[in-house]
Amino acid sequence: MKLHRATALALVGWYLMMAPTKGDVPLSGWTILESYDTAKECEKAKNDHRPTDLTVLLQEYRNKPDELPSNAKLYMSLLCISTDDPRLK
Repeated sequence: MKLHRATALALVGWYLMMAPTKGDVPLSGWTILESYDTAKECEKAKNDHRPTDLTVLLQEYRNKPDELPSNAKLYMSLLCISTDDPRLK
């Protein structure tokens, strides 16, 4: 691996982002909640928000998704994105 490529990889971080509650907004309009050094750290933080009964909740509210509990809505709106993702520009 060339040195400049290794340096570029070392500078990449990860954002835990939350989608806006209304509308179809591009990724650049999402809220950055936290930043992390690795994708693994970001995914762990995202999973810390996962309701333990998410599968049950999704089945229970499949015909009325607007009534999902707020913790399930929050988890489903989270995404880990590389800081160099072109969709952030």
